[in-house]
Amino acid sequence: MRVKLEKAMSALIGGTVFLALALGWQVRGAGVEISTTVVPDGSNPVLTVANFVRIKKFILAQGEHTPYGSRTDNPYWPFPGFDVYLEPRTQWFGGEMDESEFNELFAIEVTKSPGGGSGPRINFPRVSPDESGMGLRIFEYYSKKDPQLLVQAAAEYFSVALAEIDRQTNRGESGKPSPAANRQ
Repeated sequence: MRVKLEKAMSALIGGTVFLALALGWQVRGAGVEISTTVVPDGSNPVLTVANFVRIKKFILAQGEHTPYGSRTDNPYWPFPGFDVYLEPRTQWFGGEMDESEFNELFAIEVTKSPGGGSGPRINFPRVSPDESGMGLRIFEYYSKKDPQLLVQAAAEYFSVALAEIDRQTNRGESGKPSPAANRQ
């Protein structure tokens, strides 16, 4: 009886260790090189918490939803030259999400292949409010980029996104603009 109990406990411990290791691989960034920097509010004219919120609110109000990665319902907007997705900061396995949980922006430039289809995707750095809410955290997985390059790339796509939001807002049309119109 004692031998069976020891074998059962050993199997249980082994299974627990395996599960812990398996879940550890699912944690974003676990064991992954991450380039990161924080831009304090006011230190960059474009990369501000207010502009982050403006882009986020625009995508939530005007954008569409599309699958991305393992998520089935990411809000996004196709800005000129790239798509910007909203992603929750925590692991999400489907179901309804509160809009406040989407606290990460990331942009993907989809290039055209010579045959007319979509070519390789170029990822821009991800942006989210820092833990204090007084700045933006800019980061990129699997990267050793200089923090200034991250800031430059994020500022580039924020500038284009904000200009497009102004254009969409100021065009004076009633109703929701069509994301498809940005592809033409």
